[in-house]
Amino acid sequence: MRASAVALFAAALLSTGAASAVEPKGKNTPAPGAAPSSPGSSGGASGDMRPGEQGKGRAGEETSKPWEVGALWETHRLMIQNDLGGDAPNKLFNFLYLYANWDVSENNRFAVRFGAYERFIADAGETGIRSDDLVFAYTRRIPLPGDFQARAVVSATLPTSFYAQKASLYTAPRLSVGVGRRFGRFSFDARALGTG
Repeated sequence: MRASAVALFAAALLSTGAASAVEPKGKNTPAPGAAPSSPGSSGGASGDMRPGEQGKGRAGEETSKPWEVGALWETHRLMIQNDLGGDAPNKLFNFLYLYANWDVSENNRFAVRFGAYERFIADAGETGIRSDDLVFAYTRRIPLPGDFQARAVVSATLPTSFYAQKASLYTAPRLSVGVGRRFGRFSFDARALGTG
């Protein structure tokens, strides 16, 4: 448990020190969900790993960077644990991922993400740490009237996860389309997606 506390502290330091990409002034970008949909699959990778934010440079000047690098730490815990049905390894686990985004233009972004899971119930001889799939994504943003914005994301994985290798998976292409709008510090985002 002490190793987990140290890892949590290190991940918190990494995420607070992450360089942040900044959207151009006046641009409304909805916050995308970055959390994976299920352990061992990069199901939630959207290509927009995190939204850009307006930053301040020297003397209060607004800054703009076309790139963003960061790390995120998530802890997942099942609240009801009396009927796990073979899902005991997922009753408590941690997930850490590293990501990088590059905005090649105002409405075009390339992204890459890689992560790892730490489970506290593991098979004999295993450490409990397994890598996730490496995800590459391209995002196209389309400004709409009324400060709304449409977004299309095409992504594909490299099979670096345990589950992908067990299934002899070469890649998992995914297409996501959505529309969103930012309301001050809050954002609305609706998405539909399909994967192969």
